[in-house]
Amino acid sequence: MYVDSHCHLTHKQFAGDVESVIQRAKSAKLTRAYCTGGMLGHDQAVLKLCAKHNDFLRPVIGISPHDANRVTNEQKEMIFGLIERNRSKLAGIGEVGLDFHYFKTEEEQKKQEALFREEIELARTLDLPIVIHSRKAEEKVLDILEEVEYYNFAMHCFMVKNSAKRVIDLGGLISLPTIKSKEKKYIIKQFEADKFLCETDSPYLWQGRNEPLNVLSVYNEIAFEKGKKIEEIGETVLENVKAFFR
Repeated sequence: MYVDSHCHLTHKQFAGDVESVIQRAKSAKLTRAYCTGGMLGHDQAVLKLCAKHNDFLRPVIGISPHDANRVTNEQKEMIFGLIERNRSKLAGIGEVGLDFHYFKTEEEQKKQEALFREEIELARTLDLPIVIHSRKAEEKVLDILEEVEYYNFAMHCFMVKNSAKRVIDLGGLISLPTIKSKEKKYIIKQFEADKFLCETDSPYLWQGRNEPLNVLSVYNEIAFEKGKKIEEIGETVLENVKAFFR
């Protein structure tokens, strides 16, 4: 009943043993993992891997804010076309959004915003949810979503307690990662489990290489803080997954 809502299984760190990674996840009672693209050159690989493992993996593809400043118009149109042609196979568009941690100049941030707005409109046209990267740009992301009135979104790897209520008020979901933090603990205590997804962001956010089975640590943390059984949290989050990714 457990789900990893965000992982990058086409990353080079999984080259050679992705099959065993998937098998370990299934053995740990994961029923699904959402394999995310977003990085240039990865979206087609995500579709291919998910087609091979369509009993377990679902694809989420798009153009990451990390690539907004180097993607060409030709590449952008190719990826948008890929999304349109594979609409029936996709769980969502992502990861998309803004990153003001690594990209600090006004020019870089404007390019990210322009691309993000285009991807929102593509999601609206195709009636797909969006998975958002928002590092150091959380309020700007929420301003844009509110302005364009698109609320079918989840905030990936989200641990910003001062913005959490606004995410929930706008109808979004908070995707909690495997990394430990006081902010994550605050968010878990502040909101009910029906506002959460659980993710690994594999291969990141772990001591050593992360992988989908480690998402159980997030479910356990929520269960501990809520004083509930992990199975109860699993059932609630599964309903969130079904409603969001359809």
